[in-house]
Amino acid sequence: MKRLIVVLFVVLKANIAFDQNHNVNDSISEFLYNETYKNIAAFNIKYSVHSLNGVNKGNFLKTNEKFFYDAFISDINYKFKMDIKELSQPYPLNNYTLYQVFIDGFRYTKTNEDVEVAKGVIGGFPFSNYYLLALDKQNKIIKFISGQFFRNTISNDFSFDINNSDSFIEYLRLKTFCLQTKNLIFIKKRGKRLFYKSFSEELKKEIIIMLSLKDVENPIIIDAKK
Repeated sequence: MKRLIVVLFVVLKANIAFDQNHNVNDSISEFLYNETYKNIAAFNIKYSVHSLNGVNKGNFLKTNEKFFYDAFISDINYKFKMDIKELSQPYPLNNYTLYQVFIDGFRYTKTNEDVEVAKGVIGGFPFSNYYLLALDKQNKIIKFISGQFFRNTISNDFSFDINNSDSFIEYLRLKTFCLQTKNLIFIKKRGKRLFYKSFSEELKKEIIIMLSLKDVENPIIIDAKK
């Protein structure tokens, strides 16, 4: 079987030890499920290297045996498997509630049956297990914050003080949710760049987070040993 290699823009994987509320309203859960699944599928299809898995230079399929997007789309009577939990951690905008989504790879469950199918065709490429969303329940507006999907800009929701490096910490905790970061602390400033240290439970190692004040929406993860 040919392996599907996913090429991504710099995508942060991260998370925090938030308190969780497992009692998510069914209608809310279904809405979050549908929107999150479509976002994840669209993102991974867009950044797949199609030529390595069934498509030639002219974007014609070489074969119908295995489509390059097969892992990202559920088959008939199957549903993408994800676990959605409400978090007690507040969001800067009071009308939004935070939700964690946990996904153990591309797994699908058959409707009304105890059958599970895992489509492991992305090779060894790292895939986000943890995702963070904020939802305005009244208006049904989602902010996709952290994870391997298309994300919304959220910096305008926060009040930063450029003279206080600690004022960015809570923001970075949310942005790096998919990495399961903890004990995030400021360590130094170099020009317009701020550097923070944290331990990633997802990566099982210490990391450095570099935040450019010229591009706060895209913190960069650096191996602490480099």
